[in-house]
Amino acid sequence: MNNLALIAEIGAAIAVLISVIYLAFQVRDGSRSNRAAAVATLLNQYDSPNSVLAANTDAARVFRLGFEGSNELNADETVQFQAMCVQYL
Repeated sequence: MNNLALIAEIGAAIAVLISVIYLAFQVRDGSRSNRAAAVATLLNQYDSPNSVLAANTDAARVFRLGFEGSNELNADETVQFQAMCVQYL
């Protein structure tokens, strides 16, 4: 009877060890998935402003003049440039 209890305890310990190893792999895979999703989100955030600048010459002008430090921007364009910078940075 004592031997049977010992075998059951060893079996339970092995089962717990296997469960812990399995959970470690699941956590690692989840972390990898979260990192990949974060990178994809970051890249998608840069897509939108790039598309606007490529499609709209007025927006591209504001962006270019803002980075050149030009005084040709009016108050509205200055706010637009600042919003673009916030979007990128």
